[in-house]
Amino acid sequence: MSQRMNSSLPIYALGGALSFCILSAIATKYRGEDIQPKHLVRDSTAGALFTAFILVLVPDMFPPISFSNALTALKMTGGAVAAAAAINTADSETIYQSDDFDLQVGYPKRK
Repeated sequence: MSQRMNSSLPIYALGGALSFCILSAIATKYRGEDIQPKHLVRDSTAGALFTAFILVLVPDMFPPISFSNALTALKMTGGAVAAAAAINTADSETIYQSDDFDLQVGYPKRK
C-alpha cells in the first residue's frame, strides 16, 4: 500500500513550531522568568517535530493546503452575501459529502 506524504507538511510544521514557541513564551512570562533564545529554539523545534509526527500518525487531521483552497476560504469569509452565494449552488447538489459508515452502538436489534 503506497501513500503519498502530505505536501503541506512544512506549513503545518511551521505552524506547530510557532504555536509551541508562543505558548512557551507566554508560560515563561507568566512564571516571571526571562525569555531566553535557546529556550525558544528548543520549543520551536519540539513543536515542529511534534506536529510532523502527529501528521504522519493521523494524516486525515491535516488536509492538504493549496492556494486555490485559501482563496476560496477568503471568499467565503468576505461577507454574508459571498458566503450565502457560495453555499447556494445552482444545480442544488449536496455540498457536504461523507464516506463515513453508520456506527451501531449497543446490542444488535432482534428481528
